Amino acid sequence: MESYTEELLKRIDKNVKKRFKTSVFEVIENPSNYVQRSGSDKEILEISNFVMSEIDSIIGGVSNKAKDLHDHAVKTDEMSKRFSSYISAHAKQNDVPILKPASSEVSYANKDQFYVGWMDDSTTHFIEKIIESSNFIVDISRHYDDYTAGRWLFCGKKDYVLGVYAPKMSIVLLKESRSEINRMLKEAYNSVKGL
Repeated sequence: MESYTEELLKRIDKNVKKRFKTSVFEVIENPSNYVQRSGSDKEILEISNFVMSEIDSIIGGVSNKAKDLHDHAVKTDEMSKRFSSYISAHAKQNDVPILKPASSEVSYANKDQFYVGWMDDSTTHFIEKIIESSNFIVDISRHYDDYTAGRWLFCGKKDYVLGVYAPKMSIVLLKESRSEINRMLKEAYNSVKGL
């Protein structure tokens, strides 16, 4: 679970606990606890609908900032393309492969993470150094609608994550988290459906 998604769920969980006397984290992480109870699949469906409604309400509250978010997304996308091009060129020069998986589940524990908002000599020198010490690079960039927020995992003796800075509370992150939460709740529902 992405840290942003976890923070969003914590924000919503207070209302879930008030209404359903259970935690949304419990539903997602331990849906089998509900199998013993009659109607558990219906309860999970009700919780899912409630959570989606809460997220939609939050999205509606920030959508009035759409122009600012669009402008920032365009800048993030442009910067991501510059970094991607630079990383690709130097990885090729150093014979370091870049993987672009269809999806990935990365644990960020024990990884130094850096988020940059501009490209200057210090940043490019830093990138060159971590490429030189890497065995391979994984492109774990996030794609939102027509925009990309670049992020790369450099794997070697020490793993590093380098990302292009994007604001924490943007509508695109909310939408991505909504999709992730919806997927997790559907999995929980399907695991107890009809039992």
